[in-house]
Amino acid sequence: MGFNKLYTDEQWSELQLAIGHVFLMVADADGVIDKKEIAAMERIVNSAGKLDMKFPDELLLSIKESGRDILFDAKEYKYNSEELLKVVATTSKVAGIDEANQYKKFLLSAGLYVGMASGKFLQKKLSNEEYKKIDAIGQLINFDCRAVIETGIADKIITSFDANIKK
Repeated sequence: MGFNKLYTDEQWSELQLAIGHVFLMVADADGVIDKKEIAAMERIVNSAGKLDMKFPDELLLSIKESGRDILFDAKEYKYNSEELLKVVATTSKVAGIDEANQYKKFLLSAGLYVGMASGKFLQKKLSNEEYKKIDAIGQLINFDCRAVIETGIADKIITSFDANIKK
């Protein structure tokens, strides 16, 4: 659709960076960002072109095509995670309410996916600290994370990320 045309370059960049900030908030909840969490983030970016959600999919495609390191850029950005997520909660509405809601569901699902990545072998486990961070993200973007989990929306999105695991 060309959602990026609806935004200034700075707004589009902030929408991309929010994905990195969600990663940093959740992955660092326990004070350690491990290899499994980084691999989960790579799978999220590599799911570009495969999501059933057009707005987040276009964002991921633009990240992947540009080769942008959103984790590095997120660490260096002028806003902290909380400030940026508040900004993108409003900015995302430029594309429309449905698209903004897709984006918010995507961000929360990405956070869940990263949090579950560091569980024990073959066990997806979200720590209490990680859940608190995901809940805080939901509050910052004005979206109930429990609704995303309980309705199965997160599972559907996470399945798209897992589809990119090479077997």
